[in-house]
Parts: sequence; structure tokens; C-alpha cells
Amino acid sequence: MQQNHNDLLRQVAALAERFSHLHTRLFQVANDLQDPGLPQSEGLLEELGASRTDFIALRARILALAESLAIPTIPTSAETVSLRALELLLQTVMEAEQKRVAD
Repeated sequence: MQQNHNDLLRQVAALAERFSHLHTRLFQVANDLQDPGLPQSEGLLEELGASRTDFIALRARILALAESLAIPTIPTSAETVSLRALELLLQTVMEAEQKRVAD
């Protein structure tokens, strides 16, 4: 099933929230490692890996949607390495979807 830009924007927002949560946890882990010398938990490492996997899968879905709309200048996976880059691409997707509806 093909997703539209609204679905994908919600997924980007959810992933951004997860990244923010991870940022807070990683900051705490860095402090714990430095001061009392507490090692990080395996759960945090697993969550980092899962977040990366989710980012890659979301990027693939967004790139596939962009390709299906025949957007002329689609960035490569190597060029879409941040949530901000995905948001910018989704803006282009939204414009292409609106143009398709208008035609």
C-alpha cells in the first residue's frame, strides 16, 4: 500500500520524538559514564539500533513515494541522512501530490 505524505509526516514526527527522547537518555548516560563510571544499558543500545533501522525504513518509503510521483530531482539515500532532509523531501512530495490532483 502506498502511503501519502501526511502518513509519512506523522511517522517523521514520531521518529523525531524518539530521537529527542534518545538525546536526553544519551546525555544522562554520558554524565553517568564520566562521573560515577556507570556503564550504559543494553536496552539503550538496542533502542539506538532500532531507531536507526526505523529511520532507514522510513527513508526508503519516502524515496519510493517520491519516485512513484516522478519527481525529477530525487535525492539519494546518501543525501537524505537526517529527519530535516526527509521533511524537505516530503514537502516536494506534497507539492507533487497536489499538482497531480489539480491536473
